[in-house]
Amino acid sequence: MPDTEPLTTDPRGIRFLTYDTYLRDTPYTEAEKAYIRQYAAEHRDEIIAQVRENLRKLDGTPGSVVSLLTGLSIERINELGGMPDSH
Repeated sequence: MPDTEPLTTDPRGIRFLTYDTYLRDTPYTEAEKAYIRQYAAEHRDEIIAQVRENLRKLDGTPGSVVSLLTGLSIERINELGGMPDSH
């Protein structure tokens, strides 16, 4: 299982997008971009900490990349057949 929570819809984000798109007549894509910028600014420290944690998990092997992307441990990946040799 990944150690991150699944993506969920943030009610605050929906309200923000609804306000921007309907009440202020902002194109939806522009409203999305503004929300993403606002979210990133408000959660910058969290985002940076998660990126650093993920980078520590990468050791340059394909297995570490697959492990990070899938949330499976290297041991579990090996139980399922492992990674092919890159030779």
